[in-house]
Amino acid sequence: GKIGSKGNFDPEPLTDCPQIEDPLADRAPPPVGSCTEKNLRIGVEKKLKVNEKFINKRIEDEIKDESGKEKKGNNRSSNDSASNYDSYNGILSPGVYCGGLMIGGAANVTFKPGIYVIKDGPLYISDFASIEGEHVGFYFLGKKSNLYLGPNTSVSLTAPADGPMAGLLMFEDRSAPKLRPYAILSDNARVLEGTIYLPQSHLYIDADAPIADQSAYTAIITRRIELYAGPHLVLNTDYDLTDVPVPLGIANNKNVILIQ
Repeated sequence: GKIGSKGNFDPEPLTDCPQIEDPLADRAPPPVGSCTEKNLRIGVEKKLKVNEKFINKRIEDEIKDESGKEKKGNNRSSNDSASNYDSYNGILSPGVYCGGLMIGGAANVTFKPGIYVIKDGPLYISDFASIEGEHVGFYFLGKKSNLYLGPNTSVSLTAPADGPMAGLLMFEDRSAPKLRPYAILSDNARVLEGTIYLPQSHLYIDADAPIADQSAYTAIITRRIELYAGPHLVLNTDYDLTDVPVPLGIANNKNVILIQ
């Protein structure tokens, strides 16, 4: 089903359609080795503890209430700017990031092509941080592993063209607890190219600018998704304009549908 007026959807969703099974249920997860990084923090205070409760609070602060009042949180303070933070430019390599990966301040981080295992902690991008990477895949594994892309961040990512995560930009461990929060709140996440596969999660999307509109294609598989007052989520299907392959079970679906 769906909730919302016709003006919220284009095209109008199909709601009386048969339920289908997870099209990627047989997709094997990538191999996971030993930790290559532990509790890596870039531009973020080491004492900051980010857990599911913390991320839920950030999401609540960012979402407009039903009356249309201004957002309650201070994540978009008019007195805040990138110039208030220390800058950092760096490159990260594929590996197993135990304890998660947190990037904040005014850091600019480039991910080398490959698979990044986010284990027992979040992929937490906050403040005015900027991340980019071509042919990268993020595998979320273990306790406290989830995603937060803050409102002032900049994000540009494309999925791997080959290998265990070919076509998968994000892949959540299927044994994760149900409805763990994943949040895309960035006002500059124009490129999210590939498949976002979060079979157990609750995906929140709230931004004041288009999301994924500059991607050749974006597919989302998740247990629950909520779009709030601001976002304009674009799910392109220009499969022939990218070298990122489309997983079987997705490319042959020509319509964008909501499945209950």
